[in-house]
Amino acid sequence: MAYKDEYEVARLSLDPALDDAVRAQFGANAAYAFRLHPPMLRALGMRSKVAVPAEVAKPAFSALYAARRLRGTRLDPSVAPRCVAWSAP
Repeated sequence: MAYKDEYEVARLSLDPALDDAVRAQFGANAAYAFRLHPPMLRALGMRSKVAVPAEVAKPAFSALYAARRLRGTRLDPSVAPRCVAWSAP
């Protein structure tokens, strides 16, 4: 399996085929959640994934996918800020 960055995960999660597959397997009223582990939370020390309901995640994925042009720039929201530890002299 290839590495997928946050923008690719957003694109794949917005694919209408995903909703169609969930509806086909579990029914029209099925609710599902995405289990995510964002780099920003990882940098803050969170070790486990967070379950985000699809109705909350889809708008966030749309915004993230729209921001894909920022990939690799200083404005990239998926890059956790680097924490620098300062020691007293």
